[in-house]
Order: sequence, then C-alpha cells, then structure tokens
Amino acid sequence: AIGDAIWYLDADEDGYGVSGDTVEACEQPDGYANNDLDCDDGAGAVNPAADEACDDVDNDCDDEVDEDDAVDASTWYFDYDNDGFGSDSLTTTACDQPLLYTDEGGDCDDTRSSDNPDADEVCDERDNDCDESVDEDAGDVAVFYADDDSDGYGDTSDTESACVAPDGYIEQAGDCD
Repeated sequence: AIGDAIWYLDADEDGYGVSGDTVEACEQPDGYANNDLDCDDGAGAVNPAADEACDDVDNDCDDEVDEDDAVDASTWYFDYDNDGFGSDSLTTTACDQPLLYTDEGGDCDDTRSSDNPDADEVCDERDNDCDESVDEDAGDVAVFYADDDSDGYGDTSDTESACVAPDGYIEQAGDCD
C-alpha cells in the first residue's frame, strides 16, 4: 500500500535487520527493524553498534575481524634484542602478537639482551636488571683490602666488597704491618 515502509527481519532483536527477509507495513512489526545493517542476525551481540573483541568474529559488522582497537586487545612492547622484554616507549595494541613484540615491558636497554628485568646485576657500570641502580648487589664484586700505609699490600682484617676499589683500598692482600 502507499505509505508502507520496508521492514527487515531482526531475529536476534538487536535493532538491526538483514536483507532478504522483508515486509512492507505502515507500522513496524514485532521482530523487524528499519535497516538491514546486521551481519549476523543470529547473535544479538553482533551488530554495527557492538564493540569489536578479540574473538575471531566481526562483532561490529565492518567486514574486519579482530581489529587493533578491539576492547580486549593487548598491549605489546617492541623487543629489539629479543630477550622477552620490550621497550615501554614503543608499544602497539593488537589482538595477536605482532612480529618483534612481546607482552612484557620494562626493558631498560633494548639493544642489549643481557640487560632486562630478569638479568643479574654485574660489575659493568650499567643497570643490568633495570631497577634504576647500577652495579648494586652485583654477583661479581671483588674484595678490596685497606692499605693504610700505601705499601701495596692490604690488611686482611679491613675489607670492602665492591665493583671498583674504594679510596685507600687495593686488591692485593698480605700486609703484615
């Protein structure tokens, strides 16, 4: 009839119908929508107003699956040195792990695989374990002996453990006086 509108089947009742199953009527019939924008009329959570999620489904009906702006997409950290920790300043968001990215940030020097949050601190004047301290608790510290008389031999009863000899200390022990 004149003035009738076309209504599209909306089986999942999400407000979006599908083409191919229409009726003409003056008033909107139950189970029908005024558009044919739904891409899956069997799933109410899938429609043009839905948020995209990382689930191998085109949730928002834009012909793309699991876009980087999905609500549950992960943050990935660029891992140049491939040590399992990436740079906090070079990130991307994606559903799937991109090449050269990791899910762990916190790498303080992404050019050296020996420097990362899981590394042991060593005496090398670098922050190996990414805790913003240099050479603290290093496993390769040396023992230095006080040389109060500057004779080149240290006192075994007065020692310091450090990466570098403190003032007044030397590596050679054996001072008898």
